[in-house]
Amino acid sequence: ECCIFFGLLCSLGAAQTMTVTGPTLAQPGREITMLVSAANTGAAAIQWLVELPAGYTATAAIGSAGVAAGKTLACGPRMCLISGMNATPIPDGIVAVYTITAPPTPSGPKPIVLSELLGADAEGSRVEISSAATYSICSSRQICGNRHAGGVQTGGAVQ
Repeated sequence: ECCIFFGLLCSLGAAQTMTVTGPTLAQPGREITMLVSAANTGAAAIQWLVELPAGYTATAAIGSAGVAAGKTLACGPRMCLISGMNATPIPDGIVAVYTITAPPTPSGPKPIVLSELLGADAEGSRVEISSAATYSICSSRQICGNRHAGGVQTGGAVQ
């Protein structure tokens, strides 16, 4: 949405964002769950690349927001795409759930990066979801200290 105020063009719409949340400590060889959420995208389809640190593996499943819009999730080695045979916009919420397995050898903080975020609206027009979200994960409390001792981290929101 737009408005004109004293001859200036201003935006009333909220920023299109994707965020990454989940535990920040993954015990060696164990699994954790990482959630990818979208807000205010208005997109009927969303794609992104995910970059995992060496030794980490991941599988992805569609989140509740994608299911609610009647979409499916397809992921290759790095790229994921949520789309469907309908023009229904994906509502705010969890679009993907990753199960990430840490390597068997403990390691320090490592980034998991979501990049090349892109959406398409119901008419097929591009929806910008710019920049990238980075999530930090650690598989050794001794190396990483208490900041990775538990709890949930919100990765850099993409705006």
